[in-house]
Amino acid sequence: MKRSVDSASMSSLVSRPGVDPRVWLTLATVEDIGYDAKHGLFADVAYIPDGQKETAAVGTPYAAPGAGLVCPFGIGDVVLVAVPNGDTGHGPRVIAQGWNETNTPPPEAQSTSNTQEFGPDVVWRFKKGIKYKMLSTDGEIDILVDGAGKVNIVASGSGDIDITNSGSGDINVAATGGGKAKMTSTVSVTVDAPQILLGANAKFPIARIGDTAGGNPITAQLVPPTIVLAE
Repeated sequence: MKRSVDSASMSSLVSRPGVDPRVWLTLATVEDIGYDAKHGLFADVAYIPDGQKETAAVGTPYAAPGAGLVCPFGIGDVVLVAVPNGDTGHGPRVIAQGWNETNTPPPEAQSTSNTQEFGPDVVWRFKKGIKYKMLSTDGEIDILVDGAGKVNIVASGSGDIDITNSGSGDINVAATGGGKAKMTSTVSVTVDAPQILLGANAKFPIARIGDTAGGNPITAQLVPPTIVLAE
């Protein structure tokens, strides 16, 4: 007499390590990307190597209501997909991105002394034409360097560096640790404001429109209407 197959025992058997047919973690190729206002970012992916197609939510190291870190990827990029409990019904999730022969690391990632080694620096290089945004609502963004370190903001091409406050707050540039504050240019320095105050307690103007400088009258094109020097 033949024994019937115990489906519970069979299910337990194939779920053991080494014979588990489920996909828990896999590389995948991005085929499409999209956004859902309720559920967030999604990507249509094809598992590597079998080509199984799934729709995966896009994970991030930081997510909060109306906030988070967004690192976009493109069609054809290789990503790492995790499947909770090996059940696609729980929703696959993209948890990391990777490089390949067509989507290569930035050149700064390579050591200058050895082409087979990592470079020593932490590098954030963005795809050409991509805008990088750091936003905070009612918060604060600090860039701090301790010791003898430096903070360099450099535009090496033809682009500009703009520091703008579109609200009602102030823009403060201060050297409070005994150092000097300098503003230099190889061409010109333009100050465009209805009034310039030199000193915290400035009261009296040192130049007005119509005054002369070097025998030439001061005009609105040369200086702002009033320059005031502290007592």
